[in-house]
Amino acid sequence: MIMQAVLVWLGDGHLQFAELTAKSAATEIGRSANATIVLKHETVSRKHATVTMKDGVFLIENFSKANPTKLNDFVIDRAVPLSDGDVAVLGDARLAFYDLAKGGRTSGPVCSHCSRENMLDDKKCWYCGTFLASAGTLLIERRSAVCHVLSATGTRVDLRAGEVVAMYEGRPAEVRSADMRPEGHFAAIVVRDEEPTLSPAPEASITVNGEPNQDGRILRTGDELRAWDQHLLIIVP
Repeated sequence: MIMQAVLVWLGDGHLQFAELTAKSAATEIGRSANATIVLKHETVSRKHATVTMKDGVFLIENFSKANPTKLNDFVIDRAVPLSDGDVAVLGDARLAFYDLAKGGRTSGPVCSHCSRENMLDDKKCWYCGTFLASAGTLLIERRSAVCHVLSATGTRVDLRAGEVVAMYEGRPAEVRSADMRPEGHFAAIVVRDEEPTLSPAPEASITVNGEPNQDGRILRTGDELRAWDQHLLIIVP
């Protein structure tokens, strides 16, 4: 069954996730051991909230009489639709919702000078600096994500085949063609042959599932990546 969406949260010091699909039963969230998602926080009610799907839309609803459920810092008083990147707050716990179908994108213009593809909004070619206003080819193609890099706070990076994401200390992640070699101290994930592969600089401070960085390591769903102050979860559809 195709994973349509996920909830990501930090529990017991590790990033965890729950799959959501059209055929999923109601996902109960709470402190009870019988809940689908068990949150071990004293501030969370035994049955705090549920996530269900109706007419193709995932909805979150509060079920606690004592504790409110917030969505993006607003208290909800009924079943509310979830959108990609929404963060639900239950007591001290935070769960980020991700619509995995949002990970695709339309491919961008191909440089008329070096024939490399660029992002859709780029004005100049990332490789040779040629202005793209005269790009001879604009590919109109929808590309699905091969790898999702997610956090518990609503931040996501999606990678398609032939792309690389470079993560730096104290800087936003950058997504470019896999032909581009990031500069400086970075932690990179490269998608080649449809598999996301870790490719960090030797000096990069990065671990996967608590183990030191391993150049060439193939990443799998559920892998937990820590790069400097970034705490990230890998989902491979």
